[in-house]
Amino acid sequence: MVKKEYIKVVDGNWHLAHPEQQKEQVTEQVTEQVTDQEPETIAEEIKQQAPRKPSGVSQKESAAQIAEAWNKSKPDAFMQMDKRIAPPLFIAIETHAKRLGIERPAYPEMIRYILGSCENSDWWKVRNIKPSHIFGWGTDIEDKKFTTVERLYREGKTNQHFDVHDHCQVLNWYNEKWPEVKWEKVEVIEVKEYQEAWHHDASNEPSGTIYLYTATEEGGKPGSISHWTGRNYRPKMRYTP
Repeated sequence: MVKKEYIKVVDGNWHLAHPEQQKEQVTEQVTEQVTDQEPETIAEEIKQQAPRKPSGVSQKESAAQIAEAWNKSKPDAFMQMDKRIAPPLFIAIETHAKRLGIERPAYPEMIRYILGSCENSDWWKVRNIKPSHIFGWGTDIEDKKFTTVERLYREGKTNQHFDVHDHCQVLNWYNEKWPEVKWEKVEVIEVKEYQEAWHHDASNEPSGTIYLYTATEEGGKPGSISHWTGRNYRPKMRYTP
């Protein structure tokens, strides 16, 4: 024979098979076996998930927001977070967020929830901990860290009271209750009276900016929020959570 071929018996019949065909069949079988395997770790499970769509917040902006939230909310014993977050640390935080279904605009709130739980724990709050001790480094994160972060986050979220002055909470509120609009930022506007806030709100089409209005001349405390985007015409936004 000019080309090497193999003879094999299938159902009592002789068949010639070319080595390349054999190789192709084996490759297909191996690929199928690998694909069908269940992930052994949480990290592997997350790596198999589809990439998320862009949130409108760059990595640089998100890193700065994370660092600010960490440094403002951390227990006194915890170490400061550098504003220029190391890429492996940012990747680790983003991996946890992906598992929890949290997008970049809500990362600061996630950090505050986690640190709020640490502050309320006699074990956590006295330890000299740096961010990587909680979140890990890169994408190869131990299952234990995933479960710990999830527990701290959920405990903090349960114990958290809504604050209309917290722009991150306000953004999450609007994006959850008014998902038809992609809400991206919050602006505070000072008005003389409530009626002025109502007119401004009614004349501005929802476009991604949430307006919070302060009207101190009507008896409110300085800086208190008396009105917000859609309060008068959007039933779900009439009252804060």
